[in-house]
Formats: sequence, C-alpha cells, structure tokens
Amino acid sequence: MILHRPLDPATKATVACEWQSARFESSWAQTCALLQMEADHLTGRTRSDVFVEVDLPASAIRLDGGGIRSNAKAPDTPVVAVAIPGTRHGDLRLVSARYGNRYHPAKYWQHNVRAVALTLQALRAVDRWGATTGEQYRGFAALGAGGPIAMGTGMTRAEATALLRDATCDGTSDSYYRIIGDGETANAALALAMFRAAAKIHHPDAGGDPETFRRLVEARDLLTGGPS
Repeated sequence: MILHRPLDPATKATVACEWQSARFESSWAQTCALLQMEADHLTGRTRSDVFVEVDLPASAIRLDGGGIRSNAKAPDTPVVAVAIPGTRHGDLRLVSARYGNRYHPAKYWQHNVRAVALTLQALRAVDRWGATTGEQYRGFAALGAGGPIAMGTGMTRAEATALLRDATCDGTSDSYYRIIGDGETANAALALAMFRAAAKIHHPDAGGDPETFRRLVEARDLLTGGPS
C-alpha cells in the first residue's frame, strides 16, 4: 500500500539542489503500480507498505496517509524519500532529488518517485541474473525505516492541532472547525477534548487504523505535554 508522510527534515538538509528536468511520461498511477510491484517483490508480500516522503507538512497529508489533500500547497522542494520496511534485505530507504525545478517543485516530486521505482527495478534485475546475493541493497539500508517516521519529528503545534481537529469529523459533526481554524494552536484542554472525540472514531478497538491512531496519540502528547 502506498502511504504518504512528511519528508524527514534531516534528509532535505543533506541533499544538493542540482536538479535536472525529467523526461518521464508515465502517469502517477503507473508509477505507484511499479513501486508497489517492486516493493512486493522485495518483501514477498502483497500490497506491502511503501512510505513516500514528500516535502510537505503533516497537515497537507490525508489522515490515513493515502494521499495529499486536494487543497494542499505545492511541496517546498521536489525531494522525496521512499521507505520499504521488512524486505528480504532489511528496511530500505531510497532518496531521490535528481529531477526538479526550484520554481515548480510540485511538477517534479512525482518524477523522483518514478526514479526510485526504476532504481528498484534495476536492482532486482541484478538479483535475477545471479551476479550478487543482495549486496547492491546495502547502501540503502535504513536505520528506523521499519515504520513511519515519528510524526512528532518536525510536527509543529499547529500541524498537530489540525491533525486532531480533522480526525474528529465523522461526517455528522464539524463542531471543532468552528472552534479552531487553520494555523491556530489548541491549548491542552482543547487538544485532549479533540483527541477523545477522535479516539471514538479511530481507536483500533473501534475498528480504526492502528497507524492513524498512533499519529493522533503523538499529536495529543505534543500539545498536552505527555500521555493523558
């Protein structure tokens, strides 16, 4: 499953911005299909998790990680990272920043994801012909890539507030949108109230997604100063 998350700030800081124009003509759907196929080959599982890190704040990414919000602004840069946990070669993380344009970063970040997918395809071809036993993957081994980067890393208080507020909407009530707007920060009491409302919808015991709930817990802890 292709999931999105914010790019680790440390990654962006280490990438040289010497971009070139891309010539890929594949659609985003085709890129995702190729990336998913290569990840599944590496893990031996179907629809294995693939984390695409984009240079956007947490508030720009859908709560379930399944995509970028339609009203999100363009990424700050076209730099991306792709993390695949639990492969036969360990946890892998590849960074691509070759393709881009400082004036139109939104146009190129998907090209860099395509570059990662093609790189994985080429690495698998090396495996196929038996010249190596997986050594080509060692340079992409990722410490801590076994799951999403903790959302507390780089998450601002305003982003945590938006995350909790958006998670309280169950399709029947949007009361917290009337209380706190975009860019505002909830105090501890409001954050806890929003978390409790969101937990009724997203707690795993209520059928919610465990990863989504973990992100909500981190947002709550950031705003309240610790578990409650």
